[in-house]
Amino acid sequence: MLTVEQKERLIAYRAEGLSYYKISKIMNVSKPTLLSHANELRKEIGNAQFLRYQAILEKYRLTKEAKITFLCQEIDKLKKVAEKRNYKQMSSVDLFNLLKNYEKELAGELKGVEFNTGEKITLDMQLLEQEKTIKLEE
Repeated sequence: MLTVEQKERLIAYRAEGLSYYKISKIMNVSKPTLLSHANELRKEIGNAQFLRYQAILEKYRLTKEAKITFLCQEIDKLKKVAEKRNYKQMSSVDLFNLLKNYEKELAGELKGVEFNTGEKITLDMQLLEQEKTIKLEE
C-alpha cells in the first residue's frame, strides 16, 4: 500500500517518463506494487503528462495560440510587402503562393475552434481572396 505522498511521486515520475523499474529503485517499492497503483492512478498520470507536455509547448512557443499569432503576423507582413510590389514581377507569384500557404495553415489551426455557445469560428477566406483580387487589379 502506497502513502498519499508516494502516490504523488509515482504520478510525477510516470509523467516524466521514468520506467517502473527506475521508479521502484528510487522509491524502494516493488515494481508489481507500482504497476497496481499506476493502473488505479491512470487518469492522474495522464493529466500530469498532459500538463507537462503543455508546459514544454509553451516554453518553445508551440501552442495553438502562438502558431495562430505567428501565422497572422506573417500574413500581415506579406500583405504589406505585397502592397509595395509591382505585380508584373515573377517574384510576386511566389509571394502570393506563400501568403496562400500561410492562410491555409491558419485556417487549419482554426478548424474546430468553438466559442462556448457552440458556434464555430472560421477564418473568412473569401474576404481574404477578395482583398487579394482588389490589390492585384490596382
